[in-house]
Amino acid sequence: RGAHGVGRGRGCFGEQASSMATTGGSTSSNKKAALAALAEGAAGAVGSMASILALYPLDTARTILQVGAPPYDKPMAYLELVRHIIRTEGWQRLYRGMPSAISGTGLSWALYFGWHEAFKRWMLSARRRKLGPDASLGAAHQMLAAAMA
Repeated sequence: RGAHGVGRGRGCFGEQASSMATTGGSTSSNKKAALAALAEGAAGAVGSMASILALYPLDTARTILQVGAPPYDKPMAYLELVRHIIRTEGWQRLYRGMPSAISGTGLSWALYFGWHEAFKRWMLSARRRKLGPDASLGAAHQMLAAAMA
């Protein structure tokens, strides 16, 4: 339960979870929550962009195999296709179209993880005001925060 600043112990950025969201809306607490949401958003963006960067060539090769247009209309193994593309068209061919995919995915996941963190902190703050400083979020609250994001 200590992950992402929820529950007891340390959050993912080293802050004490027991001191988070107990002040009920102080400027310091709001700044921490905003910074945590920004950090989670940035982590989501970087992770998604790294994933696209690493896997985009494989996705391109898969698409070429599925379309089967000349000169790729003959059956060939996946790695054979990748080698052939690099040899005949250059490695850049495997990354054609990637900038739009990477920017769209990066923005999407940044927004998702940022809002997810903000909703979790909002729910944790409300629970702690109602149940006391030791209250934490259960699995249902985590899923609700994910759905809201």
